[in-house]
Amino acid sequence: MKNIMDLTVKGSLSIFLITLSLLCLGKIITKEEKKDYAYINYDGGYTALGYISGINYEMNVYMEDDEGQNYAGNRKEVLDVLKSFNANDTIKKGIFLKFNNAYKYSGSVKDFTLRVNTSKNYSDGTIKPESWLEMIESTELDEKSDYKQKATSNLYFESAPGGQNPLAFIKNLLD
Repeated sequence: MKNIMDLTVKGSLSIFLITLSLLCLGKIITKEEKKDYAYINYDGGYTALGYISGINYEMNVYMEDDEGQNYAGNRKEVLDVLKSFNANDTIKKGIFLKFNNAYKYSGSVKDFTLRVNTSKNYSDGTIKPESWLEMIESTELDEKSDYKQKATSNLYFESAPGGQNPLAFIKNLLD
């Protein structure tokens, strides 16, 4: 009888010590979880992107007017049109140069496009094509320099929903 009692006490103590060890290990591992699951705040809300696999800068520039006439529909066309002007030519009044630049995030949950420049620059009839060429180049240079760092600064990182820790369930049971 004494033997059974000793075995019961030893067994209970062993189970208690194993459980305590797992809890301590779970607390240590949980505190060191990687926070690399990305979320983005934008005007109107936030969304989960998941694990980021890529960030790209995209420059879109157009030449149009208020009547809907499209003179150039992408960066290459705009540059070609602006370079085709003669030295003393000016851009007709009412035509505008429109930027629609963005950071494109590729995430494991969702891809997301964050617009960073949607400006319009109207011609008053005295604008030289060279000034718009310089504006395109300087805008691209400014927005493209360190764009990954700038794009990453728009994100905040947390641990993945549900956690990556296989022992997190023990911590969640006790919390």
